[in-house]
Amino acid sequence: MKQTQIERMIHPQHIMNDVVKDIEESYPNEIAKAVKVIRKWCDVEEWESKNLRKAFIRVNDLYALVAKLLAKITMYAPNGKPMTLISVAGMCHIAGMEKLNSIKTVCELIALLEPLGLYSLERNSDKTVMIESLILPDEAIETRLNLYCYMPPMVERPDVLENNKSCGYKTIKADSLILGHQENYHEGCISLDVLNKLNRNQYELDNEFINTFNKQWHRKEQTPDELRQTFELAQIDEPYLTYEEHVLRYEQDKINFETYQEQFEVLKNQLIDKPIYITNKVDKRGRIYAQGYHFSTMGSSFEKACLNLAKKELIDGEL
Repeated sequence: MKQTQIERMIHPQHIMNDVVKDIEESYPNEIAKAVKVIRKWCDVEEWESKNLRKAFIRVNDLYALVAKLLAKITMYAPNGKPMTLISVAGMCHIAGMEKLNSIKTVCELIALLEPLGLYSLERNSDKTVMIESLILPDEAIETRLNLYCYMPPMVERPDVLENNKSCGYKTIKADSLILGHQENYHEGCISLDVLNKLNRNQYELDNEFINTFNKQWHRKEQTPDELRQTFELAQIDEPYLTYEEHVLRYEQDKINFETYQEQFEVLKNQLIDKPIYITNKVDKRGRIYAQGYHFSTMGSSFEKACLNLAKKELIDGEL
């Protein structure tokens, strides 16, 4: 598979665009109703700070806003895999709005539109709110959502970075080179020459290591009695946690690890026996971070061990 095909298959921008299109085609009436509800909500006068946020929302393209919001919920809290509301709201940034105000507004909009029946909200005993999408995308998109993950190393040399919004990928026009999204982005000088040099480094997967070892789950399999024991220990720090919620966390962790293993196998088969490239970004202080999750020079010991330099040199002589 070529680099452009990999990007169109699993890059979040491409998946988001296709999920938005699918939702707009499948639920036009529901989105139209949501727009009317939001307009009525914006017309209600409340306290000053909230009125300012409503005024900002009122001048937006509400149809596009609702479609993107539903798409984000579908991506991050798909049917059968609920997620905390605050986490989803943090990933549904309203363009042009300060982050904290955006999170507050998204939470309000999600609560406001719940009666439409496109997602469900569940309140736990520890006062956290879980959200789960009730939208079932078509089979092709659902397959891509199951594969959706942090982008793997590139199989083609990254494009040259020319400014702070350059992107090494072949099909993505712009992406901040500064970690932290909107709140950390700036137009100041960053070490583009160093990033370009690091992006040119060629690596390859270590076939022998990958075929010999597997990444270990950070937990261990637990019997019902062991789950009860770990729950009692957890009660010290989280007294409001119920046993059912404790078990749910354990089961979700297990599902997440199984998903990781599936993704690892798919990505491994696409990258094996090819020269690969790892892209790099900086934080707001200028520190460089290699990008990647399944394979990375800055990951865990397992992720590091999966990689070799493509250009090898024999080291001889005495120690």
